[in-house]
Amino acid sequence: MNKFVLIHGSCQGSCAWWMVKEKLEKQNNEVINIELPGHGNTVGNAADLTLDFYRDYVADIITKAQDNVILVGHGFGGVVISAVAELIPEKISVLVYVAALLPVSGQSLFDLCIEDEESKSNPNIIVSDDNLTIGFRKEDIPAIFLNDCLDHYSSFMSSYCPEPFIPLTNPVFLTTEKFGTVSKIYIYALQDNVVTLPLQKQMVAAADIEETYSIDCGHMIQLANPEELTRILINVASKAKGSQIDIPKKKKFLDYFFRTS
Repeated sequence: MNKFVLIHGSCQGSCAWWMVKEKLEKQNNEVINIELPGHGNTVGNAADLTLDFYRDYVADIITKAQDNVILVGHGFGGVVISAVAELIPEKISVLVYVAALLPVSGQSLFDLCIEDEESKSNPNIIVSDDNLTIGFRKEDIPAIFLNDCLDHYSSFMSSYCPEPFIPLTNPVFLTTEKFGTVSKIYIYALQDNVVTLPLQKQMVAAADIEETYSIDCGHMIQLANPEELTRILINVASKAKGSQIDIPKKKKFLDYFFRTS
């Protein structure tokens, strides 16, 4: 049985994954659908939340699992799963980035987003009066997040929430010896208005990605095409079974990647 751990993106809760979770479970996979503190129905004070807090929260859940997991991150979840892989690489079979932010060592979500000149989310961000959260006007959400799945507006809004700002500014620090040993897959969203395709390709080009897939949809792949996303995740899991990373073979590239990032 495969064990998937799903991490949602910014301004969302765990129910963003509900269709994919259901489809994975119907194929006899175990799914741990994590809701980060300060999102959805999970309590968290924005003033106290950091990337390290998210990392430790997720790592603690994974560590309690008996088997290694396939760790999947969407959007900002990509930064979180990178941090988790640096902490507990031995518990992760493969990292899957779904239209996700994929940092190199020393980068934060904020660092990556300011490079995305075509993103429709950046110019529409609203910062709270206390500077602790960011969000969007409801009327702007369809064009930003749901450009190809407007019929899922109600589902998206059921978990929509202001995003704690501090973790978005926290850099993640990654090493060859830990993060570098975990296999990585990237799934492109070809019509993404949040993490646009040029940025996705830029991040993949800068990273040690073993394989990529593409889905012709917007940012919310889980809602727009859960069938194809589930198919890819199952395929990734089947390839990950019993696979081992040949560290000596990759060492030269990895050393260069972390030295120059």
